[in-house]
Amino acid sequence: ATPVPQLEHRYDWLGEVLEGNDLISSGLAMKFRIDVPDHTKVCSMLLDKEAATKLEHAVRNHYWYQWYLDDLPIWGMVGELTSTEGDEDEAAAEALLFTHKALSISYNGPRIIQVNLTSSNPVALRAGAQLEFTYSVQWHATDTPFQ
Repeated sequence: ATPVPQLEHRYDWLGEVLEGNDLISSGLAMKFRIDVPDHTKVCSMLLDKEAATKLEHAVRNHYWYQWYLDDLPIWGMVGELTSTEGDEDEAAAEALLFTHKALSISYNGPRIIQVNLTSSNPVALRAGAQLEFTYSVQWHATDTPFQ
């Protein structure tokens, strides 16, 4: 995986710059119609107290992110809160961070038609925890026409 400071940044429009939007390459290795095995490692992270606090804030405030693949938008949540049946008190819930991203990509001929993201492997956010971030990609042929 490419270190974050070395990732490619891109601004398409002045409005994106003024709004603070920054398109950054994910650095994930991906090639058309070539699957990436399940749980391919992206990077590791040892959570210190500051990082755990920031990530917990993101999960508790329902932060989400947006990716693009071939100009198709993909949205995902940073994490989730644990809950028990009938428990509506989010303050008592534990914040969990998703550490695995699975992309399912449908194609027709040379065109990508659809992309689905499934986030999984939720991990508790605790200082001192070692996190392993992984991803996988599966390509599927479809008869759906490109529009």
